[in-house]
Amino acid sequence: MKKLAGFGRICIIASGFLASATFGVAHAAEIGISWPGKSASILIWEKAFKERLTAIAPDLKVETIKEVPTNEEFGAILKRFDTEKDAIVLFRSNAAEYVKANPTKKPTFFGSVNNVAELDLIEHPEKPEGNYTAASYFIAPEIQLQSFIALTPKVKRLAFVQEAGQASSAAEAGPSLEACRKLALTCQLIAVPSADQIASAIQAKLSEVDALVIGRQAMIIDNAKAVIAAAGDKPVFTYHEKAVKDGALIGMTASNEKLGALLADAVAGVVLKGRKIADTPVIVDTAPTLYINMNSVQKLGVQVPVELLGSANLIQ
Repeated sequence: MKKLAGFGRICIIASGFLASATFGVAHAAEIGISWPGKSASILIWEKAFKERLTAIAPDLKVETIKEVPTNEEFGAILKRFDTEKDAIVLFRSNAAEYVKANPTKKPTFFGSVNNVAELDLIEHPEKPEGNYTAASYFIAPEIQLQSFIALTPKVKRLAFVQEAGQASSAAEAGPSLEACRKLALTCQLIAVPSADQIASAIQAKLSEVDALVIGRQAMIIDNAKAVIAAAGDKPVFTYHEKAVKDGALIGMTASNEKLGALLADAVAGVVLKGRKIADTPVIVDTAPTLYINMNSVQKLGVQVPVELLGSANLIQ
């Protein structure tokens, strides 16, 4: 896999990228939107994307086919979109994995995907090659882990709890383990095949670790409370804010709303203004939010450094 050097340096400034002017429509352009499977966070992306698109390009036609249950159906939709539409918008990392094996010809935008380099989808995020670009929720794990360890400096051994077999799990694992190496942490993966095996998978490894990290896979996030219960008196960190609201100690995450709106700007720029994909860099959140659950702070007896108190979103 190609590593993504300096991903956080991609020059997409959220506040500046959202232009106030409405894009003019030169013709009856149309895009197709779809994604395989279900994920609550995708609905947030879709809502933000469509609201922004309505504001800047109200005449742009949109067809949406959401939560496609099988690869066969998704493939048929994608093939039709590639014939009929001016551009395609696909959400989720598994959609990117499908397109990697079944390339599209029309400009294709991926939203709510993990590290595009680890997905082996786009080699040069600053200047994408071919007809693919993306908006990624990826945040360099080294930045996240540094914030987590600042809150719990005695933690030296981590386990990343992930859903087995998911494209986003593989994309998350490589950079996370590399970040551990750089920070002199001992880390391992706990791959969970199903929700009913969360407790047993964690219990089998719990004595070997000081803390757990919840990944961004839907099954794991939706069952964050089970992960936290299985962790007992050990802290749980997360890459997703929902898990903090469910009781994880601390997490850092990109804004789905911000990224969805930025993706709409990128699509409108290519479809309606003729911007090239090569001039449409992969979008990331340059100002992600740190969340701390204060109930978990009290439960675990953690002292929160002043600098974290001042910068974090505190959840009671």
